[in-house]
Amino acid sequence: MNNIQTNIGTLKNQLKQLQEVNLAQIDRIQNLLEKISNPSFKKLSYREQYDLKKSLSDTGRFIKDYIDTSTSQLDYTAKQIFSHCVFYSTEEHELYKKVQIESVQHLSAKEIPFDIFKSMMEDKDIPQLEKNYLIQERGDKRYKVKEVTK
Repeated sequence: MNNIQTNIGTLKNQLKQLQEVNLAQIDRIQNLLEKISNPSFKKLSYREQYDLKKSLSDTGRFIKDYIDTSTSQLDYTAKQIFSHCVFYSTEEHELYKKVQIESVQHLSAKEIPFDIFKSMMEDKDIPQLEKNYLIQERGDKRYKVKEVTK
């Protein structure tokens, strides 16, 4: 669980940084576009025109490269979170058996569906004394009452 929390914190920080950097760069691009699209732009020296257009190009490239790098980092962090959160099929199967067993606790042994009864007999968390009681109550010949040592 600690790894998940750490990775969630990392992801939040990465997203916050991505947003802050890109918003600043977007503001910069908008300012440059205002200057370039202004009618007085043509009145600037060639050097000033060049510098503004070069700055616009560099800022656009920076955003592209920054987003490429950031998405790679975000993807890695998201995969880390996923790998810690994944519900493996064997674990899911075992837990689902417990859910089924829990769902029939109110029934008599004879009313319990056989597949769930079988899961109960295989469950290591159910005491043998309880299993013996269920076998006797059900009268199921496929299972033998086992001796319980105290």
